[in-house]
Amino acid sequence: MSICFERAPAIVVSAGRANLEPTGQRRYLRTMSLPHPNPDQISLANVLAVLGDQTRLAIVGYLARNEGVAMSCGQFLDFGSKTNLSYHLAKLREAGITRTEVSGTSRLISLRRDDLDSRFPGLLDSIVTAARGLPQLERLREDS
Repeated sequence: MSICFERAPAIVVSAGRANLEPTGQRRYLRTMSLPHPNPDQISLANVLAVLGDQTRLAIVGYLARNEGVAMSCGQFLDFGSKTNLSYHLAKLREAGITRTEVSGTSRLISLRRDDLDSRFPGLLDSIVTAARGLPQLERLREDS
């Protein structure tokens, strides 16, 4: 997807520098999007392998508890360091469990419940039920 700016200043980023182009020139800027598997590409083996980690399981449980609300990365800091979270959130996205939308400098994460339920009916509900007793989620309930 490209966005075209005409007759308005455009910010062009190259080599890590932002440059303002003069008015009247046409520049195309690419919006950033992250790759997600299509629903038919989501495999049960991959989903189960990714959810074999307690941190990722806790993240899914937290997303399910706050369903319908896209969460920013900062809302998961109780689950680990930023570097660690980045790794776990990427694994969840690549497996097709979560959707990550780029919004400016923020990343908004949501659960792909519809895709998972259509592909594997009842699986996500079972996983969320199992995740309720995880220490990470218990700690968050006590803090609330």
